[in-house]
Amino acid sequence: MNAEHQENKAPDAHAPESKGEAPRRWWQWLLIYPGLAIAILGAVPTYMEAFKSYSLGVPFGRSFDAREQNRLWQENFECVQTATFSTITNKKKVEIGSKVCESGDVLLRGKRAEWDQPQLRWVSWSELAPSDDKKRGALLDIFASAYADAEDRTLLAQAPVSVLCQRWVRPGQLLQRIGTPTGCFDQLINTYNGWVLSSRRAPCAPNC
Repeated sequence: MNAEHQENKAPDAHAPESKGEAPRRWWQWLLIYPGLAIAILGAVPTYMEAFKSYSLGVPFGRSFDAREQNRLWQENFECVQTATFSTITNKKKVEIGSKVCESGDVLLRGKRAEWDQPQLRWVSWSELAPSDDKKRGALLDIFASAYADAEDRTLLAQAPVSVLCQRWVRPGQLLQRIGTPTGCFDQLINTYNGWVLSSRRAPCAPNC
């Protein structure tokens, strides 16, 4: 057949690529370079954790702990609603108080001198009394080391901080009205990281 009678045909989109031709589609790159596919798939959990941590307002790698803290706030809501924290302060001006719930979970309220607002954190019963003897011993060592220094053992009792009422504002944010020696305040708590987001004066009434 003469060249002038030959019809120009469009290349078949589904035809295999020639040996020397570069891949045109993303999945072809993955087939030719499996190491690239492994690298991309391996990075997916990292990206997901980065997104979760950022959305919850916690450091990278702490999203699971943040969700656990929020769960403990929800499960012990009734316990905290009328909690009283008998705060103590050591010579380093670190204030700390605690509330033990019937569930065995403990809510800690701590504040360093350089902090504008306190932080609240749950310690679950599973952490306080783990079934693993090694974990239990390690946890007791941590508590013991906190009182190892004689200077740190000097504690000053402070007037208690009482929760008058509380309510959920939105998922992950709890509004608490607290009574202190200097008056009453409405504080907004991020229940994922335990930080007090804001605090303003409020009437000393048990209704939020």
